[in-house]
Amino acid sequence: MKLLRCAGAKLDGKVWIIPAARYKTKLDHLVPLSELALKVFLSGRESLYSVLGPVAISNYSLRTSEPMMSASGVTVGLSHDLRRTARSLLSRAGTATDHAERCLGHVIGGVRGVYDRHEYFDEKARAFEALAAQVQRIIDPQENVVAIERSGR
Repeated sequence: MKLLRCAGAKLDGKVWIIPAARYKTKLDHLVPLSELALKVFLSGRESLYSVLGPVAISNYSLRTSEPMMSASGVTVGLSHDLRRTARSLLSRAGTATDHAERCLGHVIGGVRGVYDRHEYFDEKARAFEALAAQVQRIIDPQENVVAIERSGR
């Protein structure tokens, strides 16, 4: 698969790489893409990268959010709400808290953050597939499918 670059980020195989210089934590953020996300990435839509064209969005203001909200039919909210929604859906899918936080690129603080240097790449990949399944249920609900609740553990 070819390497795609846009707004300082790149797609390498099935991994979206956001370089440290473009990320708030100043660390490279590796995002293992779900099959659904990869399909969207490879669809060639510029709006995936920026509502203003092939430039990075560094400020999720109403001005930069309006075209995306209009295209999606959403009338209230800002782009940052997408992160909150994703995090909530990760929880709904049963993703471990630390894994979900790492999916969002959050750094785990304290002693755990100092000593636990594991990248959690495989765990993030599973979490993003679970997130994609949640999104797929929302955008393409199946009338003959009933969600089964997990029993408490």
